[in-house]
Amino acid sequence: LSNDTETNILVDNAAPTVSIVNPPAATNTTQRGSIVVSASASSDVQRVFFEYSPNNGTYWIALGTDFAGTDGWNITFDTRSVADGYSYKIRANATDRASLSSFAAMAGNFTIDNTPPVLNITVPRPGSVVNGTINVTFSGCESSPMISIDGGLPIATGSLQNYSWNTTAEFDGVHILQINDSDAAGNNGFSQIVAVKVDNTPGVVLIVAPRDGAILG
Repeated sequence: LSNDTETNILVDNAAPTVSIVNPPAATNTTQRGSIVVSASASSDVQRVFFEYSPNNGTYWIALGTDFAGTDGWNITFDTRSVADGYSYKIRANATDRASLSSFAAMAGNFTIDNTPPVLNITVPRPGSVVNGTINVTFSGCESSPMISIDGGLPIATGSLQNYSWNTTAEFDGVHILQINDSDAAGNNGFSQIVAVKVDNTPGVVLIVAPRDGAILG
């Protein structure tokens, strides 16, 4: 009697394929906050190891490994944990069942920008007494600044540098002003709060002498 058995052996000498999906490699995009870094890979891949470089690939820093690939090959990158910069790259290393691996890196770079614009109200100064229509001036705005009066709904200023404020629409007393704006990356910045006193009530002049109807000689 023969006890021979037959075994099928799969020979695999071909390295897997992998490519970066996000961030997109074709254009220099700007990223902020927490982003999903993703790659596509051939069907026999078992894990994908992700890295980033802050300096155009001079050196690489580990982001982590995706062992599942359930929803594609992904890792979360909190860009707030690194410095802003414009020379970032992503690299992925895919490993298949035969322990063969291959790398793919972004052809281009991407920018990380988590810094909001620095805004400053220059006029009026804190503690000023204002009346009539005044020109509120500010600096540091980049796109569509808004002004908030007494914490109310923001109003479009219509300018990157000033806003015409009709104080006669306000009650006499202390009011607070604040400017907010966002940059091209979507970072939202706020100015300091400036408190001013509105006084549109005319002063009262009282003549005490001579008395009304007095005969002067």
